[in-house]
Amino acid sequence: MTSNYTVKKKIGSIIYITLLIFLFSSFGNAQSLWGKKYTLPKFEITPFTGYMLGGYLNVYQGQVSITDNQNYGLSFVYTVPFGKGVQVEAFWLRQQSSLNLQERGDFGKKKLFDIDTHYMQIGGIYGVRNKNWMPFGSMSFGLTLFHPQSFQYSDEWQFSITVGGGLKYYLTRHFGLRLQARALIPLYWNGGGIWCGPGGCSVGIGSTSLMLQADFTAGLMITL
Repeated sequence: MTSNYTVKKKIGSIIYITLLIFLFSSFGNAQSLWGKKYTLPKFEITPFTGYMLGGYLNVYQGQVSITDNQNYGLSFVYTVPFGKGVQVEAFWLRQQSSLNLQERGDFGKKKLFDIDTHYMQIGGIYGVRNKNWMPFGSMSFGLTLFHPQSFQYSDEWQFSITVGGGLKYYLTRHFGLRLQARALIPLYWNGGGIWCGPGGCSVGIGSTSLMLQADFTAGLMITL
């Protein structure tokens, strides 16, 4: 069952992102950034942080889940010169958390080990800039690494996709704010397995399945 502490963290994260939107939108009437031509910068570099929902996966023994926690990362964006509003993005993100097992018929969860989750992706962004603002949609493909913080278990690499949307706000010629919500989807294929240790395999997978994760992030863009 979800603890009160976890619920409070989720609510706090939503409030935090909402406050950021209102804070930076207050600069909108104070600046004229690019004159009459609202073009996109050639490059955007964005360090970001936020809150990531770890997701869960049904397995033979019951259900494994990754605890929701803060994440952080870095995004590199290049604006395609011949595609109006089209940008190419490469990004990396990391979440430090723990992997838990809830066995069938058991109402409690058992912590298996600490785990780092890394997403390494490349994809596209599309949006139309209107003065300071640019709502956008994004999609990417790449790899996800699940790295257990224990020598008893090996790494797991999975193909993954992400789909998201958000809002960019250009504060000055060289700085801006980026807010985004994103679905993160590692793909598991038939016959795959999850970590095994000295006592045998902890969990296993018998069919194609999805682990749906998500994150809500805010970052300061450096535009060039």
